[in-house]
Amino acid sequence: MAASPRVRTVRGMVEDFLAGLFPHPIAAVVAAALAALASIPLVSFAARRTLKQPVALALEAEGLLLAGVLGDLRRWPYVAQVRATDFAAAHHHDIWEALVRALGENGVIGENADADDCARIGEQLAPHRSEVLDQVRHLLATASSQPALNLARFEELVAGVELSADVTASSDALDVATVTAAEEVIACGNDRNRLSGSGLVVPTANPNSTSTDDPPLARAATPTTRLRGAVTALVCAAGAALIPGWLTVFPVTGAAWVFALVSLVALGAMSVAVSLVDLDTLYIDVPVWAAGTGLAWAAAIASALAAGDPGRILAGLMMVAIIGISLEGTNLLFRLVRGMDGQGFGDTLLIIATVGVPPVLASDYRVGFWSVFAGLVIGGLGWFAARLAGRVHRKEPFAFGPWLSVGWVVACCWLVYDSVFMLAMR
Repeated sequence: MAASPRVRTVRGMVEDFLAGLFPHPIAAVVAAALAALASIPLVSFAARRTLKQPVALALEAEGLLLAGVLGDLRRWPYVAQVRATDFAAAHHHDIWEALVRALGENGVIGENADADDCARIGEQLAPHRSEVLDQVRHLLATASSQPALNLARFEELVAGVELSADVTASSDALDVATVTAAEEVIACGNDRNRLSGSGLVVPTANPNSTSTDDPPLARAATPTTRLRGAVTALVCAAGAALIPGWLTVFPVTGAAWVFALVSLVALGAMSVAVSLVDLDTLYIDVPVWAAGTGLAWAAAIASALAAGDPGRILAGLMMVAIIGISLEGTNLLFRLVRGMDGQGFGDTLLIIATVGVPPVLASDYRVGFWSVFAGLVIGGLGWFAARLAGRVHRKEPFAFGPWLSVGWVVACCWLVYDSVFMLAMR
């Protein structure tokens, strides 16, 4: 039985779209193979870059916080929300943990405690300071993994406070400094414990260091598993296979074509490397982003000039300005309402490349809108799938960089669809 006209029409639309995406099958296969091979060193490079990402540390604040509380237990209720895991230095972690145990139920501060409650509890604890310190010493000596180091640091902190106790132990300035230090310690602990991505932060060879020159914690190397390598190779191959089709649709020939190719390769390589690092650390690798974005933009501008159409550069800059300001403005409102960021500044940095470069190459500002729209939609679906799988929760951070990187690829494919199918329908 002959297929209905509608079926033939739909089939024809699909065939035309695929023909537009892959107008040169051999070129697509060669590009895919080269990209798959290039993905091997790219994965290793991203793993090395992961080690270079910062680890949030507040080592000076940790010492100030401990000294402030050990010097005057009346400060404890105002900083009791600090957890031992918020401390980076191992001996600071152990001392705080011992202090919490020594205070016992007397040190438990309810979530709804107000300033009067904190003041009352602090006054109750203050007379028992000597007993509490002795109990901390006992716990550090008998229930910690490094008793000698912990006790030495503890006595150092106590001695430092007691030497100036007549001047600062009850001063308002030290009270404020202690609370400020607690906030900094919590923020850094939260960054390490909740905002570390899929990678790990591990102790270094000197876990008790209080110097940022020899930090107690560092990023762990990300294992280059077969699955990670295979997925990256597949993504690189799929993206590279689409480039010949994009270059057919883009209004580029001769030198403009070559510059456009360089721009796409730079943008693609940067997107993959930055996405891998973002997944591992929730940080955008700024040096790699800057190098890739700079090369992609430079080649895109050169392509526009070689094509004799410098006006298309304005389309890319306009998209960066509109989308960047819109997202940052939305994030500002979110922060005012929820007290937290809805997105990181790294996402805005990515937009400079993923939303700006494609419109310059395509000479079509709509590609910028499609890029961010596709990234947001696909990222939302990715977050929802991860939530269903129990991998993220509503208030937990989510690496959005990879989805913004996918967005510009989808946008370029949409341009092919618009050029091939929509023109055929007119």
